[in-house]
Amino acid sequence: MSFCSLCSGLTVAKLYPPNIYQHAENFKALESSSRTCSLCKMMCWSLQNTYGAWQHGTPILSDRKSSRNEDSVNLQIVTGDYDILVGADHDNNEEIRHLGIWIKGGFASVDLAVEEGDVLGSRIVIDNDIKGFITGRILASDSPTSEYFEVAKRWLDNCIANHLDCNNNPSEVPMLPSRVLDVTETGRDPYLMSGSGKRAQYATLSHCWGGALTTMTTTDNFHQRKEGIPLYELPKTYREAVETCRKLGIAYLWIDSLCIIQDDIRDWECESETMGTIYFHSILTLSAAMASSSAEGLFIAKKPCGRVDETPRDMIAKLPPSFNAHQGQAYLIPRKWGVFGVYDGILQTRGWVMQERYLSHRALHFVKGEMIWECCTRMIGQGRSVEWISRQSEETFLVQLRACETALNIMPKSANDDYQGWKSDPKVEKRVGKRKGSRRSVGENGGAEVRATPINTNHREESHPLDIIDCLSYPIAHDYPAFESSPSANNYDAYRFIKKAMETTVYGFWYEIVEEFCRRYLTFPDDKLPAMAGIASQIHEITKDQYLAGHWRRELERSLFWRAKLGGHSPRSRITTARRVRKYRAPSWSWASMEHQIEWKFPNLRNGDTHEAPVHIIHARVDTPGENAFGRVKNGYVVMKASVIRATWDAAGWNLVGNFLDSGMDVSYNYLGLVFHSTRTVGDHEARITVGTWRYDDHANGLLPGPLLTSASSQDEVKARMASNRYFDPERGAFDKEDFLSTPIWERGTYIPEQLVLVKGPANKSKPELVYKSYSFVDVLVLAKVEGRDAVYRRVGFGQLGSWDEEVESVETLTII
Repeated sequence: MSFCSLCSGLTVAKLYPPNIYQHAENFKALESSSRTCSLCKMMCWSLQNTYGAWQHGTPILSDRKSSRNEDSVNLQIVTGDYDILVGADHDNNEEIRHLGIWIKGGFASVDLAVEEGDVLGSRIVIDNDIKGFITGRILASDSPTSEYFEVAKRWLDNCIANHLDCNNNPSEVPMLPSRVLDVTETGRDPYLMSGSGKRAQYATLSHCWGGALTTMTTTDNFHQRKEGIPLYELPKTYREAVETCRKLGIAYLWIDSLCIIQDDIRDWECESETMGTIYFHSILTLSAAMASSSAEGLFIAKKPCGRVDETPRDMIAKLPPSFNAHQGQAYLIPRKWGVFGVYDGILQTRGWVMQERYLSHRALHFVKGEMIWECCTRMIGQGRSVEWISRQSEETFLVQLRACETALNIMPKSANDDYQGWKSDPKVEKRVGKRKGSRRSVGENGGAEVRATPINTNHREESHPLDIIDCLSYPIAHDYPAFESSPSANNYDAYRFIKKAMETTVYGFWYEIVEEFCRRYLTFPDDKLPAMAGIASQIHEITKDQYLAGHWRRELERSLFWRAKLGGHSPRSRITTARRVRKYRAPSWSWASMEHQIEWKFPNLRNGDTHEAPVHIIHARVDTPGENAFGRVKNGYVVMKASVIRATWDAAGWNLVGNFLDSGMDVSYNYLGLVFHSTRTVGDHEARITVGTWRYDDHANGLLPGPLLTSASSQDEVKARMASNRYFDPERGAFDKEDFLSTPIWERGTYIPEQLVLVKGPANKSKPELVYKSYSFVDVLVLAKVEGRDAVYRRVGFGQLGSWDEEVESVETLTII
């Protein structure tokens, strides 16, 4: 697209305050010109897509569009930050950030940007007077300048030198992974080398493989890879990762597809179990945030507006060469409100990438048109002379984990402490290792050995956990009075309370992480637990708790009460409706057996409650096929003592015999899908009442009890039998349509058992799912007996009852597999 006559005349001198450049006659004229002029297109789009409007710093109604066609469009360079537009004080007026667009009906602005190294990024001269510099930065070509890499190098050097939270152990160079790519020499092809026993700094790559990746190490080419890997054979992302390492002075690079022998199952098991540690110890993770495959690269430039039908949101518009007397090249780009490219990129929809990001102390994210730096201390984008995000709104995972570790480690040992210690599983010791100086806690010197807190996993210290509290809000130090020595009779309660609070906070992190993880996509469903192994090992290193297929032993009484998340689906996952995984992946009581988002909604337990928990775990065990205690599982079970009530199917739902209250649940808004009911004598007749609801875990495939469906079954019969029928209309696309249409329900369906066992869980007073009245209810695990096995059950769902009849309950010992 070419420039219109008005845009061709744009110069710094005409736009620099106090000058105002009168552009189009009115908005209608600007809109007309946008069909052929890229700058007009950018300005027109910005006016149409600005949320709220300002006029010379004064807020005005954004719906006053009628006057747009009556008044001219005025342009002026805005110096300083955006706050100056709304009357805020700012003293950085030499920073040229935006081009303001004023019109009577509203205001918008677009960012001014240049490529790294451009003269306009260091100074702008008007009439021999330096007026400032353009702060915005953009990658407008596929070949970054040397200054582009210098920015990344400054970020890295500054972080290593000054960020305490980001330095795992600065006095000790980490051990290399078992294999790395040597990328030291420019001009020489990288090659695979053994890192065993060697110490050096190395970088890691976080990326989407995308489709059929052919560039990988196999048993056939392993020895050849050690001789050299021609750069031209590597996909674009890999080549650019090698180039970035060389520019930053990092000699070694770890890429999963090249450093793990992909067709060697034993090697994959061995290497994947240490993957979290590899990212944890790397000096920098290179994140291909926007690339859907390894062919797309790290350096993804923003391209100038071209076709008329293109949206400028992801485009840039060149300013005419005369803008600064033919010196430098400036661009207009849409306003950037933050560093959201990291979160919006396809990379953050992938399951494996979650631990790669959470466990990396530093990451360099390559988004469209720029780099974004993220570490444990700050997150910043290019082109900010002042670090405009000095600290993230939430602490990073590693910082939160370190705070909890510190709080637990300062707790004194006491003869009154009933913890008996934890005997390590050899698989866990191999996976986590004993690392000296792995973290530096508050008040500790670097290199000090992390002291483990002994924890008994054979029983619970209390009947239920306390509320999750944020230990980051409480500055606990060694000289805190309650912890000067072993707890006395006066401070022992405080000691135990704070210790329990610290432990519970760690588990709180875990629940949040699992909920986020289940929104992400995995190419291979079997990777559900291995993809979380690195994070799990870090949690374990603090708690020394027993890990059980995604759960922790000391939390089982409440963590078993997870539920499939209701309402909609995450864009990060391709699974839109709750379902059980077909191939065995985890016990039925584990969230890892599901293909859907899950969540926990714990009751608000008051500090000091001492009533006995309704569920008591007697024993729990999980067996793994390999050496990774946090990876895949082959079987597992939980033995519990619990209060139970039985339910039996009839035509209207599952009937409970006993004295139950009407739950008051509005079944028309029942997002749990299935109903528990009972009968109650009213006068001289019996009335059916709704006492609760539940949801079948394999919701997408669930069929109500009855005769087997076949291809001859009518559409009405099929629809009436589908457990999901009341939750959504499949014609609206709430199913994964491809799967739904390709496999008919009579082939993929699972029949809901007629006889159910309800395990009493925590009680609460709250609003249940989409029921618009507050009342008390009880969470229940819904179990079904395993045929041919005595007292052995599997989980089939989660439910809620409005009341519980202790007269008809029985206390039983159950085994759930």
